[in-house]
Amino acid sequence: KSKIKAAEHRSKNTKECARELRILHLAWVLRNFESDYNTEESKKLLELDVLKLNFKDFDSLAIRSNTVATKIEACLYCKCNEQISKDYSKIFRDLLVGLKNDENTQIRRDLIVGQLSAVDFVNIDKTKLIPASLKLMRE
Repeated sequence: KSKIKAAEHRSKNTKECARELRILHLAWVLRNFESDYNTEESKKLLELDVLKLNFKDFDSLAIRSNTVATKIEACLYCKCNEQISKDYSKIFRDLLVGLKNDENTQIRRDLIVGQLSAVDFVNIDKTKLIPASLKLMRE
């Protein structure tokens, strides 16, 4: 019985570590597209006081990125019945690839600002993550 408990404990720790790594990866992607937040549109929103974030303050951006990433992962985990399954991994990969794409500036910005919720992002239609240039190539 003690070996079974030890194995269950290791398995639980491994899954928690995998979730934490995914959160860190998402946060890194959100945070490292700094150029997304130096656009004219972002500056206008700052002037209108719509954005409560100072994008020149890297600490606040890092904290916000981590918060958004944690919410995204938690929503995905719930969507997949609180299991790290093949489906969970596939959806995570699709979302991450979509976020990393240079043409998805608006999605990253909307997530950070709060105009796109974590729930909506996790349930987003995959075609919305495909950049316009690839859509044109497919047609």
